[in-house]
Amino acid sequence: MTLVMPPTAMVTESTTDKLKNSTTPSGIRSLAAFVFDTANRQLLNASFAVALTIVLVKLAAIVKEMIVAWRFGISDDLDAFAVALIVPFSLVNIVAASFQSAFIPVYIRVQEIEGTEAAQSLIANALTLILALFSMTLILILLAAPIYLHYLAPAFGEQKYALTLKLTGIIAPILIFSGISNIFGAVLNARNSFVAVSLAPLITTVLIVVALWFVARIEALAMAVRLGALCEVLWLGWKLKQTGIRLHLGVDIFNGKLKETLRQGASLMLGNFLLSGIGVMSAAVAGSLAAGSVASFSYASRLIAMPNGLLATALGATLVPYFSRLSVQSEWQQIRTTLHRFLQLAFLITLPMALVLMTFPQFITKQLFQRGAFAANDVATVSTVLFCFALQLPFYVGGVLSARLLQALQSNNDLLKVSAASLLLNIVLTLILSKLFDVAGIALAVSLTYWFSFFALYFLARRRINLAECA
Repeated sequence: MTLVMPPTAMVTESTTDKLKNSTTPSGIRSLAAFVFDTANRQLLNASFAVALTIVLVKLAAIVKEMIVAWRFGISDDLDAFAVALIVPFSLVNIVAASFQSAFIPVYIRVQEIEGTEAAQSLIANALTLILALFSMTLILILLAAPIYLHYLAPAFGEQKYALTLKLTGIIAPILIFSGISNIFGAVLNARNSFVAVSLAPLITTVLIVVALWFVARIEALAMAVRLGALCEVLWLGWKLKQTGIRLHLGVDIFNGKLKETLRQGASLMLGNFLLSGIGVMSAAVAGSLAAGSVASFSYASRLIAMPNGLLATALGATLVPYFSRLSVQSEWQQIRTTLHRFLQLAFLITLPMALVLMTFPQFITKQLFQRGAFAANDVATVSTVLFCFALQLPFYVGGVLSARLLQALQSNNDLLKVSAASLLLNIVLTLILSKLFDVAGIALAVSLTYWFSFFALYFLARRRINLAECA
Protein backbone atom coordinates (compact mmCIF):
# COMPACT_ATOMS: atom_id res chain seq x y z
CA MET A 1 0.00 0.00 0.00
CA THR A 2 0.99 3.60 -0.42
CA LEU A 3 2.10 5.25 2.77
CA VAL A 4 0.60 8.71 3.11
CA MET A 5 2.30 10.86 5.71
CA PRO A 6 -0.62 12.04 7.86
CA PRO A 7 -0.93 15.61 9.07
CA THR A 8 0.03 15.96 12.71
CA ALA A 9 -0.80 18.57 15.26
CA MET A 10 1.55 21.50 15.68
CA VAL A 11 3.43 21.75 18.94
CA THR A 12 1.23 23.62 21.34
CA GLU A 13 2.57 26.59 23.21
CA SER A 14 2.19 24.76 26.50
CA THR A 15 4.20 21.82 25.20
CA THR A 16 6.98 24.11 24.01
CA ASP A 17 7.01 25.97 27.30
CA LYS A 18 7.26 22.71 29.17
CA LEU A 19 10.26 21.71 27.10
CA LYS A 20 11.97 25.04 27.64
CA ASN A 21 11.31 25.18 31.38
CA SER A 22 12.05 21.54 32.01
CA THR A 23 15.04 20.51 34.11
CA THR A 24 15.74 17.77 31.54
CA PRO A 25 19.26 18.03 30.03
CA SER A 26 19.39 20.37 27.02
CA GLY A 27 20.34 17.60 24.58
CA ILE A 28 17.24 15.59 25.45
CA ARG A 29 15.05 18.74 25.36
CA SER A 30 16.27 19.60 21.86
CA LEU A 31 15.69 16.04 20.72
CA ALA A 32 12.15 16.12 22.16
CA ALA A 33 11.44 19.45 20.46
CA PHE A 34 12.64 17.96 17.16
CA VAL A 35 10.32 14.98 17.55
CA PHE A 36 7.29 17.19 18.33
CA ASP A 37 7.83 19.41 15.30
CA THR A 38 5.13 18.74 12.68
CA ALA A 39 7.38 18.16 9.66
CA ASN A 40 9.71 15.95 11.62
CA ARG A 41 6.84 13.95 13.06
CA GLN A 42 5.66 13.21 9.54
CA LEU A 43 9.11 11.91 8.71
CA LEU A 44 9.25 9.93 11.93
CA ASN A 45 5.78 8.50 11.28
CA ALA A 46 6.94 7.28 7.89
CA SER A 47 10.10 5.80 9.41
CA PHE A 48 8.07 4.16 12.16
CA ALA A 49 5.69 2.58 9.65
CA VAL A 50 8.63 1.20 7.70
CA ALA A 51 10.24 -0.02 10.92
CA LEU A 52 7.08 -1.94 11.88
CA THR A 53 7.05 -3.55 8.46
CA ILE A 54 10.71 -4.48 8.77
CA VAL A 55 10.05 -6.00 12.21
CA LEU A 56 7.54 -8.32 10.56
CA VAL A 57 10.03 -9.15 7.81
CA LYS A 58 12.84 -9.75 10.33
CA LEU A 59 10.67 -11.97 12.53
CA ALA A 60 9.90 -14.06 9.48
CA ALA A 61 13.62 -14.10 8.70
CA ILE A 62 14.35 -15.47 12.18
CA VAL A 63 11.92 -18.32 11.53
CA LYS A 64 13.67 -18.90 8.21
CA GLU A 65 17.09 -19.04 9.87
CA MET A 66 15.78 -21.46 12.50
CA ILE A 67 14.53 -23.79 9.77
CA VAL A 68 17.79 -23.49 7.82
CA ALA A 69 19.71 -24.36 11.01
CA TRP A 70 17.38 -27.28 11.68
CA ARG A 71 17.88 -28.66 8.19
CA PHE A 72 21.59 -27.98 7.59
CA GLY A 73 23.38 -26.93 10.81
CA ILE A 74 26.86 -25.74 9.78
CA SER A 75 27.25 -28.49 7.20
CA ASP A 76 29.22 -28.54 3.96
CA ASP A 77 25.97 -27.98 2.05
CA LEU A 78 25.39 -24.66 3.78
CA ASP A 79 29.04 -23.69 3.29
CA ALA A 80 28.55 -24.28 -0.46
CA PHE A 81 25.32 -22.25 -0.51
CA ALA A 82 26.94 -19.33 1.35
CA VAL A 83 29.84 -19.16 -1.12
CA ALA A 84 27.54 -19.54 -4.16
CA LEU A 85 25.52 -16.56 -2.95
CA ILE A 86 28.51 -14.21 -2.49
CA VAL A 87 29.09 -12.96 -6.04
CA PRO A 88 25.43 -12.61 -7.22
CA PHE A 89 24.41 -10.98 -3.95
CA SER A 90 27.43 -8.68 -3.94
CA LEU A 91 26.74 -7.57 -7.51
CA VAL A 92 23.14 -6.79 -6.61
CA ASN A 93 24.46 -4.52 -3.85
CA ILE A 94 27.17 -3.04 -6.05
CA VAL A 95 25.21 -2.24 -9.21
CA ALA A 96 21.48 -2.39 -8.48
CA ALA A 97 21.53 -0.76 -5.05
CA SER A 98 24.01 1.88 -6.22
CA PHE A 99 21.90 2.74 -9.25
CA GLN A 100 18.83 2.93 -7.01
CA SER A 101 20.53 5.37 -4.62
CA ALA A 102 21.70 7.56 -7.50
CA PHE A 103 18.33 7.34 -9.24
CA ILE A 104 16.15 8.69 -6.42
CA PRO A 105 17.58 12.28 -6.25
CA VAL A 106 17.57 12.57 -10.05
CA TYR A 107 14.01 11.20 -10.32
CA ILE A 108 12.74 13.61 -7.65
CA ARG A 109 14.38 16.59 -9.38
CA VAL A 110 12.96 15.60 -12.78
CA GLN A 111 9.48 14.98 -11.37
CA GLU A 112 9.31 18.29 -9.51
CA ILE A 113 10.92 20.49 -12.17
CA GLU A 114 10.06 18.86 -15.52
CA GLY A 115 6.84 17.03 -14.71
CA THR A 116 5.34 13.54 -14.73
CA GLU A 117 5.97 12.65 -18.38
CA ALA A 118 9.69 13.37 -18.13
CA ALA A 119 9.87 11.27 -14.96
CA GLN A 120 7.97 8.44 -16.71
CA SER A 121 10.47 8.51 -19.58
CA LEU A 122 13.36 8.34 -17.10
CA ILE A 123 11.90 5.18 -15.53
CA ALA A 124 11.46 3.46 -18.92
CA ASN A 125 15.01 4.23 -20.03
CA ALA A 126 16.41 3.10 -16.69
CA LEU A 127 14.62 -0.26 -16.99
CA THR A 128 16.11 -0.83 -20.44
CA LEU A 129 19.60 -0.05 -19.20
CA ILE A 130 19.31 -2.32 -16.15
CA LEU A 131 18.01 -5.25 -18.21
CA ALA A 132 20.87 -4.97 -20.72
CA LEU A 133 23.56 -4.50 -18.08
CA PHE A 134 22.43 -7.32 -15.79
CA SER A 135 21.84 -9.78 -18.62
CA MET A 136 25.46 -9.37 -19.71
CA THR A 137 26.64 -9.63 -16.10
CA LEU A 138 24.68 -12.85 -15.60
CA ILE A 139 26.39 -14.44 -18.60
CA LEU A 140 29.80 -13.41 -17.28
CA ILE A 141 29.09 -14.88 -13.85
CA LEU A 142 28.04 -18.23 -15.27
CA LEU A 143 31.11 -18.39 -17.52
CA ALA A 144 33.56 -17.28 -14.82
CA ALA A 145 32.14 -19.30 -11.90
CA PRO A 146 34.46 -22.32 -12.40
CA ILE A 147 37.41 -19.93 -12.00
CA TYR A 148 36.46 -17.53 -9.21
CA LEU A 149 34.91 -20.17 -6.93
CA HIS A 150 38.35 -21.77 -6.49
CA TYR A 151 39.62 -18.47 -5.08
CA LEU A 152 36.61 -17.86 -2.85
CA ALA A 153 36.79 -21.30 -1.23
CA PRO A 154 40.28 -22.76 -1.72
CA ALA A 155 39.78 -25.37 1.03
CA PHE A 156 36.67 -26.92 -0.56
CA GLY A 157 37.02 -30.51 -1.71
CA GLU A 158 35.99 -31.67 -5.18
CA GLN A 159 32.47 -32.73 -4.21
CA LYS A 160 31.84 -29.56 -2.20
CA TYR A 161 33.17 -27.42 -5.04
CA ALA A 162 30.88 -29.16 -7.56
CA LEU A 163 27.87 -28.46 -5.34
CA THR A 164 28.90 -24.81 -5.02
CA LEU A 165 29.11 -24.51 -8.82
CA LYS A 166 25.66 -26.07 -9.22
CA LEU A 167 24.11 -23.73 -6.65
CA THR A 168 25.69 -20.72 -8.35
CA GLY A 169 23.88 -21.61 -11.57
CA ILE A 170 20.57 -21.77 -9.71
CA ILE A 171 21.04 -18.52 -7.78
CA ALA A 172 22.69 -16.26 -10.38
CA PRO A 173 19.46 -15.18 -12.20
CA ILE A 174 18.49 -13.17 -9.11
CA LEU A 175 20.74 -10.49 -10.63
CA ILE A 176 18.18 -9.56 -13.29
CA PHE A 177 15.19 -9.81 -10.95
CA SER A 178 16.85 -7.79 -8.20
CA GLY A 179 18.00 -5.15 -10.69
CA ILE A 180 14.44 -4.52 -11.80
CA SER A 181 13.18 -4.62 -8.19
CA ASN A 182 15.64 -1.91 -7.20
CA ILE A 183 14.36 0.44 -9.92
CA PHE A 184 10.75 -0.23 -8.95
CA GLY A 185 11.64 0.26 -5.29
CA ALA A 186 13.43 3.55 -6.00
CA VAL A 187 10.35 5.00 -7.70
CA LEU A 188 8.02 3.79 -4.95
CA ASN A 189 10.25 5.28 -2.25
CA ALA A 190 10.44 8.57 -4.13
CA ARG A 191 6.63 8.57 -4.19
CA ASN A 192 6.50 7.82 -0.41
CA SER A 193 5.29 4.22 -0.88
CA PHE A 194 7.80 2.96 1.66
CA VAL A 195 5.78 0.11 3.14
CA ALA A 196 5.26 -1.70 -0.16
CA VAL A 197 9.03 -1.76 -0.74
CA SER A 198 9.76 -2.89 2.82
CA LEU A 199 7.33 -5.80 2.52
CA ALA A 200 8.93 -7.22 -0.63
CA PRO A 201 11.66 -9.34 1.08
CA LEU A 202 8.94 -11.16 3.03
CA ILE A 203 7.99 -12.97 -0.17
CA THR A 204 11.36 -14.70 -0.51
CA THR A 205 11.43 -15.55 3.20
CA VAL A 206 8.03 -17.25 3.06
CA LEU A 207 9.00 -19.25 -0.02
CA ILE A 208 12.20 -20.45 1.68
CA VAL A 209 10.30 -21.53 4.80
CA VAL A 210 7.74 -23.46 2.75
CA ALA A 211 10.36 -25.08 0.54
CA LEU A 212 12.58 -26.27 3.41
CA TRP A 213 9.66 -27.43 5.48
CA PHE A 214 8.86 -30.04 2.84
CA VAL A 215 12.26 -30.62 1.17
CA ALA A 216 15.48 -30.92 3.19
CA ARG A 217 17.81 -30.24 0.25
CA ILE A 218 20.12 -27.29 -0.30
CA GLU A 219 18.95 -27.07 -3.92
CA ALA A 220 15.44 -26.30 -2.61
CA LEU A 221 16.86 -23.36 -0.68
CA ALA A 222 18.58 -22.01 -3.80
CA MET A 223 15.45 -22.40 -5.95
CA ALA A 224 13.35 -20.62 -3.33
CA VAL A 225 15.78 -17.68 -3.38
CA ARG A 226 15.49 -17.40 -7.17
CA LEU A 227 11.70 -17.74 -7.24
CA GLY A 228 11.40 -15.22 -4.42
CA ALA A 229 13.40 -12.63 -6.38
CA LEU A 230 11.03 -13.06 -9.34
CA CYS A 231 7.94 -12.72 -7.16
CA GLU A 232 9.33 -9.53 -5.61
CA VAL A 233 9.54 -8.01 -9.10
CA LEU A 234 5.90 -8.90 -9.75
CA TRP A 235 4.80 -7.45 -6.40
CA LEU A 236 6.60 -4.13 -6.83
CA GLY A 237 5.51 -3.83 -10.45
CA TRP A 238 1.90 -4.30 -9.40
CA LYS A 239 2.24 -1.63 -6.70
CA LEU A 240 3.77 0.76 -9.23
CA LYS A 241 0.90 0.28 -11.65
CA GLN A 242 -1.49 1.13 -8.83
CA THR A 243 0.21 4.54 -8.50
CA GLY A 244 -0.41 5.22 -12.19
CA ILE A 245 3.11 4.48 -13.48
CA ARG A 246 3.23 2.90 -16.94
CA LEU A 247 5.74 0.08 -17.12
CA HIS A 248 7.48 -0.20 -20.47
CA LEU A 249 10.98 -0.09 -21.92
CA GLY A 250 12.57 3.11 -23.19
CA VAL A 251 14.56 3.77 -26.35
CA ASP A 252 16.78 6.65 -25.25
CA ILE A 253 18.99 5.10 -22.59
CA PHE A 254 21.67 7.76 -23.03
CA ASN A 255 19.53 10.85 -22.47
CA GLY A 256 20.89 13.63 -20.28
CA LYS A 257 19.10 12.70 -17.07
CA LEU A 258 20.04 9.04 -17.28
CA LYS A 259 23.63 10.04 -18.00
CA GLU A 260 23.51 12.12 -14.84
CA THR A 261 22.24 9.11 -12.94
CA LEU A 262 25.04 6.98 -14.36
CA ARG A 263 27.66 9.56 -13.43
CA GLN A 264 26.36 9.75 -9.90
CA GLY A 265 25.96 5.98 -9.73
CA ALA A 266 29.47 5.24 -10.99
CA SER A 267 31.12 6.43 -7.78
CA LEU A 268 28.51 4.59 -5.72
CA MET A 269 29.02 1.39 -7.71
CA LEU A 270 32.77 1.55 -7.30
CA GLY A 271 32.38 2.38 -3.62
CA ASN A 272 29.95 -0.49 -3.07
CA PHE A 273 32.26 -2.75 -5.07
CA LEU A 274 35.05 -1.90 -2.65
CA LEU A 275 32.76 -2.38 0.35
CA SER A 276 31.58 -5.73 -1.01
CA GLY A 277 35.22 -6.70 -0.85
CA ILE A 278 34.78 -6.78 2.91
CA GLY A 279 32.25 -9.59 2.56
CA VAL A 280 34.32 -11.40 -0.05
CA MET A 281 37.46 -11.05 2.05
CA SER A 282 35.65 -12.29 5.15
CA ALA A 283 34.21 -15.31 3.34
CA ALA A 284 37.52 -16.16 1.67
CA VAL A 285 39.43 -16.10 4.96
CA ALA A 286 36.65 -18.04 6.70
CA GLY A 287 36.79 -20.61 3.88
CA SER A 288 40.48 -21.16 4.58
CA LEU A 289 39.80 -21.95 8.25
CA ALA A 290 38.26 -25.07 9.77
CA ALA A 291 35.20 -26.70 8.22
CA GLY A 292 32.01 -24.91 9.20
CA SER A 293 33.68 -21.51 9.60
CA VAL A 294 31.85 -20.01 6.61
CA ALA A 295 28.48 -21.22 7.91
CA SER A 296 29.23 -19.97 11.44
CA PHE A 297 30.16 -16.56 10.10
CA SER A 298 27.03 -16.56 7.92
CA TYR A 299 24.67 -17.39 10.82
CA ALA A 300 26.07 -14.63 13.04
CA SER A 301 26.17 -12.06 10.23
CA ARG A 302 22.53 -12.69 9.44
CA LEU A 303 21.60 -12.29 13.11
CA ILE A 304 23.31 -8.89 13.33
CA ALA A 305 21.77 -7.93 10.00
CA MET A 306 18.35 -7.99 11.66
CA PRO A 307 18.83 -5.04 14.06
CA ASN A 308 21.17 -3.37 11.57
CA GLY A 309 18.58 -3.56 8.83
CA LEU A 310 15.71 -2.46 11.04
CA LEU A 311 16.95 1.08 11.63
CA ALA A 312 19.28 1.47 8.66
CA THR A 313 16.58 0.48 6.17
CA ALA A 314 13.71 2.32 7.88
CA LEU A 315 15.57 5.60 8.24
CA GLY A 316 17.58 5.32 5.05
CA ALA A 317 14.51 4.69 2.89
CA THR A 318 12.68 7.77 4.17
CA LEU A 319 15.65 10.11 4.52
CA VAL A 320 17.01 9.95 0.97
CA PRO A 321 13.84 11.43 -0.64
CA TYR A 322 13.50 13.88 2.27
CA PHE A 323 17.10 15.10 2.05
CA SER A 324 16.84 15.25 -1.75
CA ARG A 325 13.85 17.60 -1.64
CA LEU A 326 15.45 19.76 1.05
CA SER A 327 18.64 20.09 -1.00
CA VAL A 328 16.64 21.32 -4.02
CA GLN A 329 15.14 23.97 -1.71
CA SER A 330 18.58 24.78 -0.15
CA GLU A 331 17.27 24.10 3.37
CA TRP A 332 20.73 23.42 4.79
CA GLN A 333 19.98 24.17 8.43
CA GLN A 334 17.03 21.78 8.37
CA ILE A 335 19.23 19.11 6.80
CA ARG A 336 21.86 19.58 9.52
CA THR A 337 19.31 19.42 12.32
CA THR A 338 17.60 16.36 10.87
CA LEU A 339 20.90 14.49 10.54
CA HIS A 340 21.98 15.22 14.11
CA ARG A 341 18.65 14.34 15.68
CA PHE A 342 18.26 11.12 13.74
CA LEU A 343 21.78 10.11 14.72
CA GLN A 344 20.87 10.71 18.36
CA LEU A 345 17.75 8.59 17.99
CA ALA A 346 19.68 5.84 16.25
CA PHE A 347 22.30 5.64 18.98
CA LEU A 348 19.70 5.72 21.76
CA ILE A 349 17.98 2.73 20.20
CA THR A 350 20.94 0.66 19.01
CA LEU A 351 23.19 0.92 22.07
CA PRO A 352 20.80 -1.16 24.25
CA MET A 353 20.41 -3.65 21.39
CA ALA A 354 24.17 -4.03 21.15
CA LEU A 355 24.49 -4.53 24.90
CA VAL A 356 21.84 -7.27 24.87
CA LEU A 357 23.58 -9.11 22.01
CA MET A 358 26.95 -8.81 23.73
CA THR A 359 25.60 -9.94 27.12
CA PHE A 360 23.54 -12.92 25.95
CA PRO A 361 25.04 -14.13 22.64
CA GLN A 362 25.12 -17.80 23.67
CA PHE A 363 21.55 -17.77 25.00
CA ILE A 364 20.26 -16.08 21.82
CA THR A 365 22.12 -18.47 19.53
CA LYS A 366 20.99 -21.52 21.50
CA GLN A 367 17.33 -20.53 21.54
CA LEU A 368 17.26 -19.73 17.85
CA PHE A 369 19.37 -22.45 16.32
CA GLN A 370 20.16 -25.43 18.61
CA ARG A 371 18.00 -28.16 17.17
CA GLY A 372 18.36 -30.88 14.55
CA ALA A 373 21.74 -30.72 12.83
CA PHE A 374 22.81 -27.64 14.83
CA ALA A 375 24.72 -29.08 17.80
CA ALA A 376 25.81 -27.60 21.15
CA ASN A 377 29.41 -27.06 20.01
CA ASP A 378 28.09 -25.04 17.07
CA VAL A 379 26.40 -22.68 19.55
CA ALA A 380 29.73 -21.77 21.15
CA THR A 381 31.30 -20.87 17.80
CA VAL A 382 28.40 -18.84 16.43
CA SER A 383 27.79 -16.98 19.72
CA THR A 384 31.42 -15.83 19.86
CA VAL A 385 31.16 -14.49 16.33
CA LEU A 386 27.85 -12.78 17.23
CA PHE A 387 29.48 -11.03 20.21
CA CYS A 388 32.13 -9.54 17.95
CA PHE A 389 29.55 -8.50 15.36
CA ALA A 390 27.44 -6.72 18.01
CA LEU A 391 30.20 -4.15 18.51
CA GLN A 392 29.36 -2.60 15.13
CA LEU A 393 25.64 -1.97 15.66
CA PRO A 394 25.41 1.77 16.60
CA PHE A 395 28.23 2.74 14.24
CA TYR A 396 26.83 0.79 11.30
CA VAL A 397 23.46 2.55 11.56
CA GLY A 398 25.08 5.95 12.10
CA GLY A 399 27.27 5.39 9.06
CA VAL A 400 24.26 4.51 6.91
CA LEU A 401 22.46 7.71 7.91
CA SER A 402 25.50 9.85 7.09
CA ALA A 403 25.93 8.00 3.79
CA ARG A 404 22.28 8.58 2.84
CA LEU A 405 22.77 12.32 3.26
CA LEU A 406 25.86 12.27 1.05
CA GLN A 407 23.89 10.31 -1.57
CA ALA A 408 21.02 12.80 -1.49
CA LEU A 409 23.53 15.64 -1.91
CA GLN A 410 25.12 13.68 -4.78
CA SER A 411 28.48 13.81 -3.02
CA ASN A 412 29.32 10.27 -4.08
CA ASN A 413 33.05 10.83 -4.49
CA ASP A 414 33.26 11.21 -0.72
CA LEU A 415 31.56 7.84 -0.32
CA LEU A 416 34.08 6.31 -2.71
CA LYS A 417 37.00 7.59 -0.64
CA VAL A 418 35.58 6.16 2.58
CA SER A 419 34.83 2.82 0.88
CA ALA A 420 38.41 2.49 -0.36
CA ALA A 421 39.87 3.33 3.04
CA SER A 422 37.44 0.95 4.78
CA LEU A 423 38.39 -1.96 2.51
CA LEU A 424 42.10 -1.45 3.07
CA LEU A 425 41.58 -1.25 6.82
CA ASN A 426 39.40 -4.37 6.81
CA ILE A 427 41.96 -6.40 4.86
CA VAL A 428 44.69 -5.58 7.36
CA LEU A 429 42.47 -6.20 10.38
CA THR A 430 41.06 -9.47 9.00
CA LEU A 431 44.47 -10.94 8.27
CA ILE A 432 45.73 -10.04 11.73
CA LEU A 433 42.68 -10.82 13.87
CA SER A 434 41.74 -14.09 12.13
CA LYS A 435 45.11 -15.49 13.18
CA LEU A 436 44.53 -14.39 16.76
CA PHE A 437 40.83 -15.23 17.22
CA ASP A 438 39.94 -17.55 14.31
CA VAL A 439 36.54 -16.85 12.69
CA ALA A 440 35.55 -14.48 15.53
CA GLY A 441 38.50 -12.29 14.55
CA ILE A 442 36.96 -11.81 11.10
CA ALA A 443 33.76 -10.49 12.70
CA LEU A 444 35.78 -8.21 14.98
CA ALA A 445 37.58 -6.80 11.94
CA VAL A 446 34.24 -6.02 10.29
CA SER A 447 32.98 -4.21 13.40
CA LEU A 448 36.10 -2.09 13.75
CA THR A 449 35.87 -1.18 10.08
CA TYR A 450 32.34 0.14 10.57
CA TRP A 451 33.55 2.23 13.51
CA PHE A 452 36.03 3.93 11.22
CA SER A 453 33.55 4.41 8.36
CA PHE A 454 30.98 6.09 10.63
CA PHE A 455 33.36 8.77 11.87
CA ALA A 456 34.70 9.38 8.35
CA LEU A 457 31.23 9.64 6.78
CA TYR A 458 29.90 11.91 9.51
CA PHE A 459 32.85 14.28 9.12
CA LEU A 460 32.41 14.43 5.34
CA ALA A 461 28.63 14.93 5.61
CA ARG A 462 29.10 17.91 7.93
CA ARG A 463 31.74 19.38 5.65
CA ARG A 464 29.49 18.98 2.60
CA ILE A 465 26.62 20.83 4.33
CA ASN A 466 28.93 23.67 5.36
CA LEU A 467 30.31 24.03 1.83
CA ALA A 468 26.82 24.05 0.29
CA GLU A 469 25.59 26.60 2.82
CA CYS A 470 28.51 28.97 2.03
CA ALA A 471 28.15 28.63 -1.74
